[in-house]
Amino acid sequence: MARLNRRGLFKAAGIAGAGYVASVFTGFASAGSDSPSTAPWIYHPLDADHTASLAYEIYPGRGCMYSVFKSIVGQLADNFGAPYNQFPFDMLQYGHGGAGSYGSLCGTLNGGAAAIGLFCNDKKTSDQMISHLFKWYEESELPVFVPEKPLIEDEIPTVITESVICHASISRWCMKAACSPDDPMRTERCMRLSADIAAKTVEILNAYADKHVVAFALDAKSEECMTCHGKEEAKMYKSKAKTSCGSCHGDPHVPAFQP
Repeated sequence: MARLNRRGLFKAAGIAGAGYVASVFTGFASAGSDSPSTAPWIYHPLDADHTASLAYEIYPGRGCMYSVFKSIVGQLADNFGAPYNQFPFDMLQYGHGGAGSYGSLCGTLNGGAAAIGLFCNDKKTSDQMISHLFKWYEESELPVFVPEKPLIEDEIPTVITESVICHASISRWCMKAACSPDDPMRTERCMRLSADIAAKTVEILNAYADKHVVAFALDAKSEECMTCHGKEEAKMYKSKAKTSCGSCHGDPHVPAFQP
């Protein structure tokens, strides 16, 4: 039996290690062929009312973004398996309270936009669909969803938020409801709002599956603003947005306005 000296031992170990590393990367490559990143993410039409009910049920403990997205993609996971069931749903909990409770973009819209982006790879088309969803949220009196078994039986006030920002949306609703953001009624409101946005997202995706892209147009006030501040007016082109202008600025042309 040949003796293996110190140098030979490390050399042999190095060869073995290289073989192990190669096998690991080969394993990654073969696994990648069936991974979510390479598999086709095809949308299959869903029932909007059922999706709304699922979003309401999923919300507790996970939040608005998670509930909207999971109510849609989770159904496809149950019905079709891979790649839908390989999505790391838990990561979407970050979207609660406007992303980590920061109060920025409403998590319901973050979840809806994520679902649209997952199934529509054409940037121009997905922009149109997302803009339609966001504008509908700004201009609609919500929530309208009423669960069969609500956690809170009280009537939940509705409000037109005129904003896609979590902070503004919750504050405007709380003023209407005369309650604090920590009130259980506010949680119930956001659960029902998640149901509304999940249903609307499914309506938009169903239309897309039927080869129809929903229309989007600026509201009248924002359209008026863009006549001066849009791209055609280069000297005054200081803004790039589709959101309702008045929800943040009021009338910026009055002397008391402070940006």
